[in-house]
Amino acid sequence: MNETVIRNIENCKQSVEQIKDSLMAEINQNMENGIFDVPTDYKKLITFSTESIKFLAYYSSDEITKEEPKETTFDSDIITGDDILDIPEQFDDDISLEEDFGEETLNNIEIEDIPEDDMNIEIEEDEVLEDEEKPFKANIIGAAPVAPIRTDTHPFDTICFDERNKPISDFVYDKKILSATRGGSRERHEIMIYVSPLMLVENLSNVPILVHAYCDGRVVTASSYDTKQDAKSIVQIEINDFQLLCRGEFKDGHFRSLIFTTGISAMQGDKLNTISVEEGIDRVDNYNSVGHIKFREGDTLFEVYPLSKTENEYVAITITEEFTDYEVVALTYGTTRPIYVVDGVEKELVAYHDGDTFTAELISTNR
Repeated sequence: MNETVIRNIENCKQSVEQIKDSLMAEINQNMENGIFDVPTDYKKLITFSTESIKFLAYYSSDEITKEEPKETTFDSDIITGDDILDIPEQFDDDISLEEDFGEETLNNIEIEDIPEDDMNIEIEEDEVLEDEEKPFKANIIGAAPVAPIRTDTHPFDTICFDERNKPISDFVYDKKILSATRGGSRERHEIMIYVSPLMLVENLSNVPILVHAYCDGRVVTASSYDTKQDAKSIVQIEINDFQLLCRGEFKDGHFRSLIFTTGISAMQGDKLNTISVEEGIDRVDNYNSVGHIKFREGDTLFEVYPLSKTENEYVAITITEEFTDYEVVALTYGTTRPIYVVDGVEKELVAYHDGDTFTAELISTNR
């Protein structure tokens, strides 16, 4: 081909890339705003543009040495190529509990390498991401997300039962170890992600949550407190360049978290695989609690979430009229002595295991 033709093909490819990028940006913005239905026309356009870019890239190269791309039959119900989260057109709220909590049974959800009979397993080194023939998909750990419940109808910030100690078996949380890989790469990163509800309800598809994540020396802590003014419960985090959305839900008193890729991680086909899952209490039966330690001291609310069943590791949230702050105490990262000023007095937060109970105390530093 002459230079003019190649140049025109390259310009055409750039135009198609811009169309695809604008569609992806709009869809991801909708996801962050709680709108998870992807119009069929958008799916068709993204599929068509993905394949078109491949063909145009092939014919715009100066020396064509690769195998010619094969034609693809477009399916209006799914997106192929390096695309966005694969979400059902309609999410069935009446799905049975067994189906709803069986991660492999949900339509249009790709959970790789997890046996159907056991979520709490260690994935063998060679089992992760073996199928390189599959198209990129934004990964989800859990089930399809649903629209957010307005948090102003659930006063999770004001609920407090003055709990300063609890049996470790009564804490409500979901702690996952994920294997994450970037689109087009086999390099793996292990992400620990801890999710706990800020309040207890029997049934709620989008409960306010705390999210704490650790990956390769990087730490992120966030919660629905950060987005309460926007009436959002879903929490978005970025850790080690992986962009994730986190949601928590209760069904018949059982809590679970759902983690899925978003933003650039969805666009470039980052993958998530579950290595292990650790859960707190199986089913809540006492709603005169918040599922973690929470008490008021002066004008400050303190919330404490143990990260380990044996070590004195925890996340602490402090809430005042002006600020919401996070502190992390862990063996290999975070702080060792969280200090607060409460009613003009400097105090240290100390949280620890005492037999089968986890306790939090504020101790004066005498300064």
